[in-house]
Order: sequence, then C-alpha cells, then structure tokens
Amino acid sequence: MLCSRCKKREATVHIVRMSDNKKSQMDLCPVCAEQYYKRMKDKMVFSQDGSTLLKAILANPQDFGIMFNGGVDDKRCPVCGTSGKMIRKTGLAGCPECYHVFEAELQPIIDKVQKANEHCGYVPKGMLATLEKKKTLQDLQQEISELIEKEQYEEAAVVRDKIRALEDNHVDPV
Repeated sequence: MLCSRCKKREATVHIVRMSDNKKSQMDLCPVCAEQYYKRMKDKMVFSQDGSTLLKAILANPQDFGIMFNGGVDDKRCPVCGTSGKMIRKTGLAGCPECYHVFEAELQPIIDKVQKANEHCGYVPKGMLATLEKKKTLQDLQQEISELIEKEQYEEAAVVRDKIRALEDNHVDPV
C-alpha cells in the first residue's frame, strides 16, 4: 500500500483519527509519518503523572475525540463554586464534590487517561493485605446482593458466613 500523502513510498504507519464522530485513516511512509509527528507533537503533551495530558485534553477535547455535553459552562459546584470552564482550563477540580457535579463531563476524559477505574499500581508492603481483604469483602458483598436478588438464599448464607469469617479474621474465605 502506498503512502496516502506522498504516493511514492510504501506505507508502514497507520493513523486513525476521530473528528466530528467520523473516522479517518492515514497510511503513511516513515518519512511522512515523521513529518506528521513533528506537527502533532505540540498538541500531544505528556507527563509522568498524566496531569499535563489531562490539561491538554480538557483544553482541546475535540482534538482527542471527546465531546462535552452542552451546558457544562453553566454548571457550578455548589460547594466550591468551580465551573466546568475552569476545570477544562486548569485541569483541576476545586473540591471532591466537583467530581460528582461534573461526572458526566469528566468520566470520558478519565476513561481515556486512566487504564482502569481502580488503582492497579504500586501498593506499600504493609497495605497489600488490608487492600486485598477490602477488595475480597467488596466482591463478596456484590455476590451476596446478586444471590439475594436471584432468591438463592442458601448460597447467600454461605457467602454471608465467608464475609463474617473474613471480618473476624478467623479463616481465609476462599
């Protein structure tokens, strides 16, 4: 396949771009791909903690294929008064309540920036067992809720006993 820009060399780089909910693909040779990268790298700003990327996405969401719902600029956090426009400009929420108030606007951005909705990175040695226990309890609570909803009370009682054992630290529930 030939490069879609120069039409001379073999295309080895394939770039897919979303704009206005329309997908376009470019097939580029290494030379044209490098030129394209040089033009685009000013828009793509990365940092180790992701905050710079988040600010770039919030400042120009359309460049990253993100569309905000209408009316976000009119919304204000009732606790701190931060507006949606201010969050997009600074990349910072004013308080924890902002994450609830602007959830619909922030969730697509968080989904693009984060790999998962749960922490999956480094955990200090002393906290690992506590976090694993907490996660197991959450999973068991979810399981018992589903069993009760399905009216499977005997199985729910078994799960309840596992929860009690785990909370009392007597037995490993698995």
